[in-house]
Amino acid sequence: MNSIWFPNQRHIKSLNCVFDSAQSDFEQHAALFSCPDINLRQLTAGSFRGRVFSAFLENISIHMEYCNRAMEKEFAVSPRKFSFCLSLKETAPLEIYGHTKSADCIYVVPPDGEFVTVSPPNSLLMAITIDSQTLLNNAGLVPELVDWLSGLNRQCVFVKSLELANRMRADMVSALESLAIAPSLNKRSIVERATLFSIASALTMAWLRNQTLPILPPTNAYERFRQARVLLQKDVEIFDERSGHRIAHLGSKRSIEQAFTDHVSMGPLSYARLIRLHNARSKLRNAEHKMKSIGDIAAEEGFWDASRFAAHYRSHFGELPSATRQKSA
Repeated sequence: MNSIWFPNQRHIKSLNCVFDSAQSDFEQHAALFSCPDINLRQLTAGSFRGRVFSAFLENISIHMEYCNRAMEKEFAVSPRKFSFCLSLKETAPLEIYGHTKSADCIYVVPPDGEFVTVSPPNSLLMAITIDSQTLLNNAGLVPELVDWLSGLNRQCVFVKSLELANRMRADMVSALESLAIAPSLNKRSIVERATLFSIASALTMAWLRNQTLPILPPTNAYERFRQARVLLQKDVEIFDERSGHRIAHLGSKRSIEQAFTDHVSMGPLSYARLIRLHNARSKLRNAEHKMKSIGDIAAEEGFWDASRFAAHYRSHFGELPSATRQKSA
């Protein structure tokens, strides 16, 4: 793993189907993944640094990812893909579905599935995306497991199996190491077939031990956070005192605040301001808003004091709003 993994190695250029890319912008970082719809939200303040080491083959892609900031990541998987997400290194717990024991867990996302993760600062993660029919037709899967995967029907699941997670980590790192030194199409094809069979057989072995895969359900606190988060994204003023009746079905104010603290280490009001800062940043980067002043964009997101907006923005993203606009231009 150390032979190709960062940050020990220097940044390298694209090599056939493999590339190593360092980014200082989390939206450019997100664009390196094979998911058609992925949104990143920076949770902790400071300049972003990220790196992705990826391999793209005909039916599978493997990504090893580093982010120096805590990130909330929202994925929507292709209707023709399965995705698997797991932690590579325990810097701090990876938060998925309200569970934090990431070393022994794999997140399985079926075609058309959507999910949200919260990764800690300096996290090292792996994401594997596989063509759905290629996976389901693989000889390494037993028929019962094929039926189980097919029956997920967009429902993401959190599988708890240390043996499965360790085997998948080791085999995917070996695949990346092999691809980095496999210049010919024939050798890459061999690596792809071996990798696909490895994933299928690892899933089968985990299945045969239990006649199913051990699943962790979402916690109640996570469900409360998830529903409140959806409301917040539609209306950042949902937690205003005048709107209290609109969130009463989620539980008490204290329980909602605790759910946010547990999952994103901030209260709902701070999270709402974070959404507004990210909305403003997206507009500053978008050519459709280039004729608007920075003050107008800030006001649209509820920041009526331009100097205070600039201070909040610089504190969180490590640069002034004008710098974001200039880089985008």
